[in-house]
Amino acid sequence: MDNDNKPAGLGCNEELGAWGRDDLMALAAVRYCLGRMSYIVGDCCEWLPRVWPHIKPSMRTIIARDIDEAIRRDSEARARGDEHLPLGMDFDRAEWVRMQRLWQAPNV
Repeated sequence: MDNDNKPAGLGCNEELGAWGRDDLMALAAVRYCLGRMSYIVGDCCEWLPRVWPHIKPSMRTIIARDIDEAIRRDSEARARGDEHLPLGMDFDRAEWVRMQRLWQAPNV
């Protein structure tokens, strides 16, 4: 792994890299936070844009897919009037929607 392409202050080695093997820990962090209704959503959505450029493209694709799918499921639940919302409160959902800017082209 190229040690020049890692977030500052993080140790890594050739085998594991800054975010674990194949950046799996970045995916695990996002998946843990998806659907939570606590401070962790805000923390994750503050952290993710800062590390996004340092996450392998293949893992960014998976993270983007997971967030997009969670937003889709949440939208469907809201449209049905479900009591349980996959992304929790409105402000939690807004944080995840904001993350889509990382991979969606801006409207020009």
